[in-house]
Amino acid sequence: MLQVRGFFGLLFLFAILTLTTQAGAQGSGPVRAINISAVDASQFPEVTISVRALNSERIPVSGLTTADLQVLENGDVMELVRGPVASDGLVWAHFVIDGGLRMNQADRWVKTRESLRQFAESWMLPDDHVAVSAIEGSKIFPLVEFTRNTADITAVIDSYRPPSCADPEACLSAPLAPLGQILDGLDIAPGSDNQPKFIVFFTGELEKYEQGEASTLTNKAQSLGIPIYTVLVDGRGAVDQVQTIGNNSGGQSLTYSDAKSIDDFYRVITGKMRPQYEMAYRSPNGIASTRIVQVTADEGRVVGEGSYDVTEIAIPRVTIERPSENARLTPESTQQMVVAKVVFTDDHARELQSATLKVNGIALEPLTSIPDPTEIQFPFPWESIEASGEVELSVEVKDEFNLVSRPAILKVRVELPVTAVPTETPVPADITTPGATGSSTPIVDTGRIGLGDMLLPISIALLAIVMIVVVLTRDKGPVKAMRQTINKQVDRITKRIVRQSAPRAYLIVLDGDVNVGKSLEIYGTTTVGRSKQDAELLFQQHDETSPISRRHCTIIDEEDHFQIRDEDSANGTYLDGVRLEPMVARELQDGAEIELGRVERGGVKLQFQSLQPAASAYGAADDFHTTRQTRVVKRPQQPGDRF
Repeated sequence: MLQVRGFFGLLFLFAILTLTTQAGAQGSGPVRAINISAVDASQFPEVTISVRALNSERIPVSGLTTADLQVLENGDVMELVRGPVASDGLVWAHFVIDGGLRMNQADRWVKTRESLRQFAESWMLPDDHVAVSAIEGSKIFPLVEFTRNTADITAVIDSYRPPSCADPEACLSAPLAPLGQILDGLDIAPGSDNQPKFIVFFTGELEKYEQGEASTLTNKAQSLGIPIYTVLVDGRGAVDQVQTIGNNSGGQSLTYSDAKSIDDFYRVITGKMRPQYEMAYRSPNGIASTRIVQVTADEGRVVGEGSYDVTEIAIPRVTIERPSENARLTPESTQQMVVAKVVFTDDHARELQSATLKVNGIALEPLTSIPDPTEIQFPFPWESIEASGEVELSVEVKDEFNLVSRPAILKVRVELPVTAVPTETPVPADITTPGATGSSTPIVDTGRIGLGDMLLPISIALLAIVMIVVVLTRDKGPVKAMRQTINKQVDRITKRIVRQSAPRAYLIVLDGDVNVGKSLEIYGTTTVGRSKQDAELLFQQHDETSPISRRHCTIIDEEDHFQIRDEDSANGTYLDGVRLEPMVARELQDGAEIELGRVERGGVKLQFQSLQPAASAYGAADDFHTTRQTRVVKRPQQPGDRF
């Protein structure tokens, strides 16, 4: 008796272990295929991926972690900010009604209609795509194309009626070949790439079919990876064929008994087709482009691929919300914060690396922890203000792509408290010293003339003396050479004086600088850059992150025309959109556009405009417009000119 009990105990334990093993095998095993069903970049730079990891039986594998799945963008490994998280994904389902003679008998159509309604109302998710078709004879009648609207499905099944006719032979259906056509259509349905797909086939029984048709159909379903789930509604004939189609195509077969049986059937289908993983990462790529996304498993031997597009990435736009323009502030006023706001005009909300407040162009310590870019707060910089008067405040931000905003600028008036300063004993206006006769003689300070003040008159006097000597000895050879040299030096001095007195050209600020629209005067050869030690015309002087080099380029005055030369700058000088070769001068045409670095990367765009002659200097108005060049037109010689 004890031996019998021990035997049954072992048998019971074996049964429990077998069931446990079978349950665990569902969705287990190594990953043999990865389908990226969706790449969502609507919250870019955060990108969300939906992935189905399948085993050799095309069943989703459960329990995967970051150790099992790796994400790459354009070949670079991405660090996940979320996932992998198991979730339910969308499906593409095609419900097919075998509208033969048997479907119109008894209450088979009523049960089929209610089964379709049950899926639409209880199991269909908002992003699911569902189509319904009927096969009558050997023809397919689409009742509703793929839709995400439940009402479309319920409306069509309420209006459909299977055909009935007096001649039974004429109403028999042959559904297997049309089912193959439906498989092909579902495989290439627009927008269904990499999405889980299946067919649910309702039939009373197979009324007409050819030998081998069922095998052909199941082979096609397996090759396309689209299972067929069959439902026999009170079926009688060819039951084995219907069950074979369901089981051999990767799906299952059900003999309908009641609403609960069909509900359990849908639970099995969706439990197999919906499981997926969601993963998210932040793209480090700040260039508008198409990005290739890959998910790999099994140490890169299994790969799924998708893509997404980014068409525009604009620099951040920053505005100063408080204080208001021209506000009058004191240390006691309530407005003790500078509040700025950042807007991303491309709708790609990014994180900020830093935000910098500048006072009169001098940058303060930047903020590097900015949880909310819609409201950046700086304490009002009273410690950086030395005197009452007008103060210029500006704010710049840098986003996670290293894109720097144009500065937001406003001016306020500040009033510092007046502090009493101790007065000193006044010094008498006249100090006397004893004279030779004992009387006091006033010492009057008439001012001193410095060497710098006398340099120009001395130079002119020396030149005049040399010129007299040259005139007296003008016929001697060495003197002639000296005279030519002196003439050249005089020309240079006089031309410099002319240049210092009147501009010869202008640079008009088009973009990238606070002085947009302003005309900057060019008096002669002028270096342009960011450092006052290296350049004469300065842009973004106090911005260490500026794309403009300390000595960026030179505008060269060649007397009758102008040239531009890039001084081997880091980010280049662009003339009408073309980057200049470093240290090679190019002629400047009137109206030419010059970019110091790319303006979309924080550079400055300028327009060159030469000093124009009066229209009367030409024969006609047309001549004036057609000859507009950078050549400087010399005025006619006037009486009293030396040369």
